[in-house]
Amino acid sequence: VYFISTKLYNDLKWGTSNPIMMRDADFGMLRIRAFGIYSIKVVDSGTFLKQLVGTNGVYTVPDISEQLRKTIMSRFTDTLGESKIPALDLAAKYDEISDLVKQKLQEEFRSMGLELSKFFVENISLPEEVEAMMDKRTGVGMMAPVMGAYTQMQVADAIPLAAQNPGGVAGMGMGVGLGFGMGNMMGQQMTGAAQQMGQQGFPAGNAPAPPAGAAPAKSLKEELTDLKELFDGQLITQAEFDAQRAAIMKKHGMGS
Repeated sequence: VYFISTKLYNDLKWGTSNPIMMRDADFGMLRIRAFGIYSIKVVDSGTFLKQLVGTNGVYTVPDISEQLRKTIMSRFTDTLGESKIPALDLAAKYDEISDLVKQKLQEEFRSMGLELSKFFVENISLPEEVEAMMDKRTGVGMMAPVMGAYTQMQVADAIPLAAQNPGGVAGMGMGVGLGFGMGNMMGQQMTGAAQQMGQQGFPAGNAPAPPAGAAPAKSLKEELTDLKELFDGQLITQAEFDAQRAAIMKKHGMGS
């Protein structure tokens, strides 16, 4: 005689024991980690006994959790590859990914006499080097609009010294004209360089330091995560979510 509990088992955990590979259009091959929770219950006692319990005297949730985790990770990896969601958009797509993975898993769980009642992705983490590159792009994007004005101000401060060179008033006029000409030219060149580096990223170790005392700017990932929390909490509509997400992507140089 077997006694089988048919209650709902909540908050069972799943996660990657090792990083999984995905191909991304922006960053190429990436290694990511993910974790979340799921809920199951026995809906077909006969199938459950045949497929999982066998001749075991006692069979508990921990006994099956490792097998279920491997099944979940296999389907999660397949879903992530097929969805082709860019790495920069993953934080805003947890619900969509959760639904897709649950659909793939449902039939396999039924074949074991189980029902997958709930499945949630709680976090997908990118490699540290990718997050660092995203932060550098954000910093460069913030510097680009003011780079030209800052350079011209520096040149203007140097004009009085240049005017003291031999040549009197003519030398001063030439110094002023040359100074402003160089200021405009250098400002345009440095602004263009900053914008280009904002698209390509700084070499390691050369990212600009934020001004002393200034609050660090949020990274693209942090802003998207904050926006997703507002949407999940039903504080903004779908239209507002889409509009703000597009604005964030554009601000970080990722939109059209």
